[in-house]
Amino acid sequence: MPRSTKGRRSKVRSRRRRIAIASFATILIAIGLGRWIAGKTLRASPPRVEVAKKAPIHTVVQQFLPIAETPEPREIAPMPSAVAEVAAQTLTENEFYPVVLDEGGPRGKLKSAPRDFPKHVIARRINEIESDALELELAKTVEVGLATALNPTLGTDLATAAKRAENLKKRFAGSVVMARNRPELAGLPFRVGSETRLPEEAARNMNDMSKDFRDAVAKSTENGGFGRSPNVAKLYALLNVDAPEVRIGSKPSPDEISIKPWRWSAPEAVPCIQQMLQAEGYQLRRMSCALLRDNDSPAATEALVKWAVFDTNAGNRAAAVEMLRGRDREQVGAQLLEWSRYPWVRAVEHACEAMVELGMKEILPGLAVLLAQHDPDAPFEAELPGTGAGAYRREIVRVNHLRNCLMCHPASFKTSELVRGAVPDENQILPPSTPAYYGGTPDTRLRVSAATTYLKQDFSLVQSVEKPGKWPVQQRFDYFVSTRQIDRETLRTYVPNAESKYKLALRFAIRELAGSGLERDLEWLAGQRKLAAPLKDHRRLAAAQTYALRAGPEAFIAFKMAEFVTPIYDMYGPELAAMFKKFETTNPNVLKGAMIAYLEPLLDRKNDSERQRIARLLALARTPEQELGEFLGLLAAMRN
Repeated sequence: MPRSTKGRRSKVRSRRRRIAIASFATILIAIGLGRWIAGKTLRASPPRVEVAKKAPIHTVVQQFLPIAETPEPREIAPMPSAVAEVAAQTLTENEFYPVVLDEGGPRGKLKSAPRDFPKHVIARRINEIESDALELELAKTVEVGLATALNPTLGTDLATAAKRAENLKKRFAGSVVMARNRPELAGLPFRVGSETRLPEEAARNMNDMSKDFRDAVAKSTENGGFGRSPNVAKLYALLNVDAPEVRIGSKPSPDEISIKPWRWSAPEAVPCIQQMLQAEGYQLRRMSCALLRDNDSPAATEALVKWAVFDTNAGNRAAAVEMLRGRDREQVGAQLLEWSRYPWVRAVEHACEAMVELGMKEILPGLAVLLAQHDPDAPFEAELPGTGAGAYRREIVRVNHLRNCLMCHPASFKTSELVRGAVPDENQILPPSTPAYYGGTPDTRLRVSAATTYLKQDFSLVQSVEKPGKWPVQQRFDYFVSTRQIDRETLRTYVPNAESKYKLALRFAIRELAGSGLERDLEWLAGQRKLAAPLKDHRRLAAAQTYALRAGPEAFIAFKMAEFVTPIYDMYGPELAAMFKKFETTNPNVLKGAMIAYLEPLLDRKNDSERQRIARLLALARTPEQELGEFLGLLAAMRN
């Protein structure tokens, strides 16, 4: 065969091979395009909704519709049309519908999350007052803070004092040093000394979990946006290992690996949940109840009791009460009785409603005792050294959270310190609550460490501020009980009201638990009081601390700080007298008042030997009319 013929045939075979390869590639492309078009068509079709099974979280919740009482209006990204169609069929005014998409994208069907957390109601209520009215009541309470019109830089002064103490390798006592001649501060329930510090392990847990929580908030807020509320359903899915928004059989998501949802049902999660969620919108507060549902620790029970008493939303209070069922009734009953002595009548009403809902007949003797006492906010006498019968009154006050960081926590100067947060500048726009802002990143901003706490609030609430400046109108306020010294004329003219709202709330609980008419049966009530365990009156101790701090906090602070070395009840007499001589006072009653305020609370916490030494010191502190020299001489003569 000629060479030219062989060459032509080889070229033909090569051309045919190229054509075959190109045809095969075209077929593959056509198949892929067809599948893509089919997928698009399927996603545009109305989805089939299925209830996801209970398993670990591995999905992303996309959107929810806001419910009625969101504190601030916020933009909600538009729902995909298919999602909106499903949501529109199920929404009511007070529900949200989180729609869950498979992590890898929609594949023909959507998984639905519950439309809302389960709704609960209190069957028997004292009144039907709404949350807006409750919050308006609370907004009228007295506001206190570090800064004053004459001295607006007290916070900076405290930070300077803390830095000076650190340079001298001394312990800083905290904002309590500002209480002298500041009656609005002296009455606050300051912590001093060893009681202010979290144990090392607890501080590390709080540090790690607070960062995880901020991270979860950022991940569940659209674009990590500042000033916007997170998607509650998505946040709940990130924090709750048993949330129903799941993709069955998939690997852990990056979010789950970083946030560790299994930690949020453990006892160590309670402080973080309580501190960081109690002042949020009512949807997030409701989520906090769900997070504690399966946490049976005493700390979780205590938090739920608080929410049952102080949450301004009736539905949230009912949810907290529901989750108290089956828990330690002795703990729940004791704490509800204690909150029934709170100087805000709505808290007492809510506590009584919770008792009735839980059917706690075992605390009827305690209710009978409270019914025979004066109202929680009534003026009272407190016998203290050198003052005769001082007159005092308990009242709730509020503190702007972000404007008073240094009132509750010490300044932090080391990045290695735990639970750090930047102190916001009121002349600058409030930065977002991101992990970076609350972390240990070195910068020029003043920071505090929440591993040490000088004041622990009873509850918190977001409220409007008249002059917010560059900050949002809605700001967090923390609420405390202040024991304030009043004039004796107020005490003398006070007339108890047997039909006060406090008394009516207690009678409601007794009537519902014991039967109609017994709440006014004097003989039956007297019999119940005989069955009651002794209720300690903490008012006198609070009055003693108010007196000691207002007259001069140095002695009280010194007693508390001595716990880091040798408590005063373990000192020998001469050592104790030498310590007292260092105080710049010629009035022994100031020292005695500080001794009473410090020592009396310890009687229930120490062993027999320590209690005996404490009792001897208290007997000396209560001795009337002594000169300073005589008092110091008696101290020096004391032996252990």
